[in-house]
Amino acid sequence: MDQPKYTTLMEALQDVPDPRQARGKRYAWPFLLALVASAIASGQRTGRALAHWVTLHTAELLEQLRPPRHHLPGESTVRRVLRAIDLQTLEEGLSRYTESLAAQAADAGAIRTPTGEVLQGQAVDGRDVWPHQPATGASGRCTNRKAVAWALDD
Repeated sequence: MDQPKYTTLMEALQDVPDPRQARGKRYAWPFLLALVASAIASGQRTGRALAHWVTLHTAELLEQLRPPRHHLPGESTVRRVLRAIDLQTLEEGLSRYTESLAAQAADAGAIRTPTGEVLQGQAVDGRDVWPHQPATGASGRCTNRKAVAWALDD
């Protein structure tokens, strides 16, 4: 059996290229993506809501993510991150990560259709189940851009 490429979300986010220029980087790109992904998964849909969620959960985020400066970004930084995200690369990385999760829990969340096909699903944003793919490992690229699109609408 193949080893999963990623074992944590942070590892998956390491492969998403940082579009920012070298000057003025206060936060690591994977750290910012983790904040955005966490807030979106928690139901936040605008730049302001994402930043507010980060503020409300400061203690937990600092404890779990352990940023080097022990400080979290403000709303303007969150909005800049949302504008700079390369959606296609982010989706590909997250799809590979969720596929590795599916491989680790082969039968969890699996259903068998009347035709005998086994489907595996994973809820990422609390509402939608994606990628919706056969448990046999057929590659299904994530095409759900709704969560990030909501955040970009602000």
